[in-house]
Amino acid sequence: TQNWNPAATPGTSDECVVLLANAKTPLINAASAVSKVTVQDTGDVRFSSGAFDLTVSGDYEIQTGVRTTMTVAGSDLLVGGSWIDANAAGPNGLDQGVGAGTVFFTGSGSNRTIGSEPEFRLFQVNAGAEYRLADGATVVLLAGGTFTTALTGTFRGGPAGATENAVPARFLVNANAGTTPWVHTAGGGAIDFDPDNSIVQFVGGTAVSPAVLPQNRPSAAGTVFYDLEIGDGATTTVFDTNGPILVLRDLIVRTRSLFNAGLPLAQQLSPELRVDIDLFSRGGLAVLNAIERIG
Repeated sequence: TQNWNPAATPGTSDECVVLLANAKTPLINAASAVSKVTVQDTGDVRFSSGAFDLTVSGDYEIQTGVRTTMTVAGSDLLVGGSWIDANAAGPNGLDQGVGAGTVFFTGSGSNRTIGSEPEFRLFQVNAGAEYRLADGATVVLLAGGTFTTALTGTFRGGPAGATENAVPARFLVNANAGTTPWVHTAGGGAIDFDPDNSIVQFVGGTAVSPAVLPQNRPSAAGTVFYDLEIGDGATTTVFDTNGPILVLRDLIVRTRSLFNAGLPLAQQLSPELRVDIDLFSRGGLAVLNAIERIG
């Protein structure tokens, strides 16, 4: 208790501010519940001492240059409000190690958001919870991780009615070959990236062992995207046995890198085939250039 002001263990109604000025950074070594957490001034909150959960009924905010470290399996973070992480990719922000606990989002209501640039390895929108991407957010699922919507949970894109000139909200899904990074549990809820200016970009996988797009969807809801991108070098399998995948504007499969990779191969073929393969690759690139000019 010596690190807290006043000198007492925080309770369910307390809003906690974590500062570097404290002698020790908070270590979650017992099941705990507080109202709100703000990590600032290069502070750190660590889940590294046994399988103990921290429940935050309100917002969890990680300011620039600070972190929250999760290293123990079964030591989970449950957030009922919004998630604000001002750190881009790097050593700060949420440091969720391989095999560590899960971030569970538990709140309901249209005002719950996930932003600004967080990276998750394991996170889940719980049954009955409702979250959307914050305005202009870039939410990243790290390779080898899993994002889950449970039962009646709902995960939405950016704000409805955003202008075409607004910074899009983006969900970037990295996947190791053969993994299932995105699971929507059957039984209700929705994956809804319908709002304007929401982009889901899916990268990873190989031709032998492809990555997997959202699966196990309830038949009534399906999955709705506004813009869906299959990134450079990605091989993706769409499992569509329980509901439709609807793309309202653009489905973009990044093929430029494949055509560029194929150009040098033409020189290894016989002269009569070399011309055909070269023309095929250059023709494909010309089509892509034309599509991009049209917009």
